[in-house]
Formats: sequence, structure tokens, C-alpha cells
Amino acid sequence: MIEQNRFDVLIIGSGLAGTYLANLLPENFKVGLVSKSKLSASNTYYAQGGIAAVLDKHDSWQAHLQDTLSAGAYLNNKSAVTLLVKQAAKQIKRLVKWGVPFDYYNHGLDLTREGGHSARRIVHAHDLTGRAVEQVLIKRLNHNPNIWCLENQFVVDLMINKKNNQVSGVIVYDKKNNTLNTLFAHVVVLATGGCGQVYQYTTNPAVATGDGLVIAQRAGAKLKHMEFIQFHPTVLNLPNRPHFLLSESLRGEGAVLRNARKQRFMPKYDKRKDLAPRDIVSRAIVQELKKGVVYLDITSKAASYLQKRFPHIYQQLKRYGLRLDRDLIPIAPAAHYSCGGIITNLHGQTSIKNLYAVGEVACTGVQGANRLASNSLLECLVFAEQVSKHIKNKKFSSFPSIGERGREIEVVKGFSGLGGLRHQIQTIMWETAGIIRNQPNMKRGLTEINKIIVQLLNYKKLGFNITVQETLNIAEVSRIILTQALSRKTSVGAHYVE
Repeated sequence: MIEQNRFDVLIIGSGLAGTYLANLLPENFKVGLVSKSKLSASNTYYAQGGIAAVLDKHDSWQAHLQDTLSAGAYLNNKSAVTLLVKQAAKQIKRLVKWGVPFDYYNHGLDLTREGGHSARRIVHAHDLTGRAVEQVLIKRLNHNPNIWCLENQFVVDLMINKKNNQVSGVIVYDKKNNTLNTLFAHVVVLATGGCGQVYQYTTNPAVATGDGLVIAQRAGAKLKHMEFIQFHPTVLNLPNRPHFLLSESLRGEGAVLRNARKQRFMPKYDKRKDLAPRDIVSRAIVQELKKGVVYLDITSKAASYLQKRFPHIYQQLKRYGLRLDRDLIPIAPAAHYSCGGIITNLHGQTSIKNLYAVGEVACTGVQGANRLASNSLLECLVFAEQVSKHIKNKKFSSFPSIGERGREIEVVKGFSGLGGLRHQIQTIMWETAGIIRNQPNMKRGLTEINKIIVQLLNYKKLGFNITVQETLNIAEVSRIILTQALSRKTSVGAHYVE
């Protein structure tokens, strides 16, 4: 009987990378899956578009490789991209076997197209692909007695043995029981996702505060390409409404962008028009927004088609008083994805022994300076399998001691201004490290963020407070982004400097 705070493999994060990896590990491993909130609270759950994979005989992995390199401004790790595109079809076939309800057309998987792709190669489950995959994976987890799903656990720090630079576990705050716990593990895998909450406008859920990035850096791991923050071009832009994502698949199925005069404008910015890579489309929209409202237009399609192909988007817009088949939908870009992260090799290994990273939190080099649409879920799948292959043959020795299970703590209260500080950070980042940047603004932003970090560190000295810690994580990720952005003087991909 294993102690519930001792694991062979401890996975931090319950998005696609984490849940897929847990399902791939050998059944004799004792696996802990740690989730900051409930298991389904992740970027994956909100992913609409799909997963890119070459499944058409008229397509090729070489074309997928070229599209990925082109979108990434050739700052990609070509070996990582080659691995990604060659392994894609295998991952889709496994998901189909496991029961993921992808959409079909004429006895085969229905393939759509998104920006930057030269062919239709994206599998989807209507317009809630991430949710469809996650539900299947979580169901499988619940049937595995050797996987412990630990929800509502906020990871505070990694435990590192300084003598051999090896991870031995994590310290977590149990939000339900108000305790700080020590979870021991032979192997720790960070699958904590992105950091969209750093920005004022984002498609990411509330949990995406960059915690994994910060705790890895504090432990001594290196981060790379953090300046490359991708902004999704088409997010609903209505006053007092959520930043609701409008899938790139809409443009793949014929939607176009129009300016305040109701004119198409993308042809003057790029030869690929409305299906140019996201960095190009986002900058074009920013320019057009200076003249007035920008719209997404798919009124050329019938209501019956849109309700079947995009049921979630159709119904959500209807709640806001908009009809996808009749109305021009006002849109603007919002922070969406971190192309950089913790540096890993092709097996997911970081510079710290037995610490791995996978998914959006990792920097394998796949994305380069700008991610190709629908490669994010694919990266989670391919590199989760790479991690599983690398650790499945490990021989684990016994733990030296059980250590403490947890202790009651007193939460320090009275920080009434933290909500304001968080909003201040997000505003600074939107204004100084957004879609279009310049050196003076970034320097100003970094100075302001550093002042906020000092303030938060003073709060932290008074005792543990989860809101203080999470806000500090957001601030520290902001500092990393701005520092790396300032060091890159020229424009490339998602980093555009005036």
C-alpha cells in the first residue's frame, strides 16, 4: 500500500499533456496527477479548433513540417518539428481507438484547415475538440487504481537536492484542507500549461498563471523564447462580455475579416489572406482597429451548416444577441499561447535530474517564434509519449524517509489590494509587451513590474497566502517575458518591435 504522498511519477497539471502522459505510463507505476483546480480546469478543455495531423493521401509530413517552420519564422528546432509531424497520425489513431468522438465525413475523419496550413489536416470534434479529448482521458484515469488524482492542489515549489541537482518532490497547498503538504516522487513532470492571465485580455482560464514556469526557474531550470507570446486574432469584442474565442476553423471554413467599412483587408497584408499565420493576422487587426471596429464574417454559410459544425460558438453568440449566419461578429486579438517555456530535449528532460516538462510549459523548439494553428494539442500528445518512453524503464529505489504529510497553516489575510495589483500587472503587460512593442515601453514595463514584485515579496514575508503567491507568480512571469523581449532587438514572429 503506497503512502498517498509518495509516488513513482508525479505529474503537475491536468490538461492534455498531463492526462495523456498519465494514461501512457506503465500500470505498475504509482502516479500522482496534481490539479490546481478540478481536473477539467485547463486550457485544453477550452480548445476549440482541433489537432493537426497528416491523414490525407494528398498531404505529406514534409508539407506540415514546412508550414510549421514558416509560421515559426524558422526559429524552430527542426528535429523536434520533424518528430512532431511524423508522429501525429499515430497519436490520432490512438485517440480514435480510445473513443474520442472526432467528426467524420464520407467514411473518414473530417479535416479542416486553419491559418498557416497549406492543406486540410486538422481533426476536430465539432468546435469543442479539447473538451472531447479530455473527457475521454479523464474517464480512463478514473478506471486506473494506480493513478491518484489530487484536485485543488496549488504547487508552491519544487524540492531539489542541491548535492546532485535532482528533484525529489513538490510542496503543495491543499486549498480544501488549508494545509501545506510534501509530495515525494522519483520523477516530477511539469505539465502546467501557459500564462495567459499575465495579460489584461486573454482566452485562457483563471488557472493559467504561469506557476510551472516560475517554480522551474526558481529551482534552477532555464527558460527560453518567453518573448514569443501568441495572440489569437479572433476573440469576441463586445463591452462587458467574456473574451470568448472564435475558432480559427471558422476562417478555415470560409469566414473572412472585414474592417469598419465592411471591406476585406487581409489580402493587402499577406498573400495567404485570412489564413495567414496568427502573428500576421493579429498585427493586421491592430492596425485596422485604429480606424474602427473589425469583424469576422461567415454569413456566406447557412445556419444549418454552422449549427452542426460550430454548435458551441453558434449557441454562445446567440446568447449574446448575435447570429453567426446573419451578423458580422466584432472581434479583437487576445493573449492565447506561450511559444516558449522550460528548455527540454526531445525526451522532455530539463536541466534538473528527473524533472521533465511537457506541453505549453515546455520549450522543445517546436513552435519557434510563432505557433502554427492546432500544433499545440499535437505537441502535448507527441511529447507526452516521448516522456513516457524515457521514464518507463526507470528502476526506482526506495525513499529515504516518508517526511511530513502536511501541517495546518494559518492563512495570512488582509491583503485587500491584491486584486488591484493583479489588474495592474495585466494592464502593464498588455500595454508594454503586447502585439506591437517598443524598447522604451518594455523598459518602463519592467521597472513597474519589479516594483510590484518587491511589494509582493514583502507581503510574502508575513506568511503564506495563496493569492499573494499566485499574484507573485504572475508578476515573475511578466518579468521573464519583458526581460527576454528586451534582449531581442529585432522583430521576428510574435515579437514585433516598432
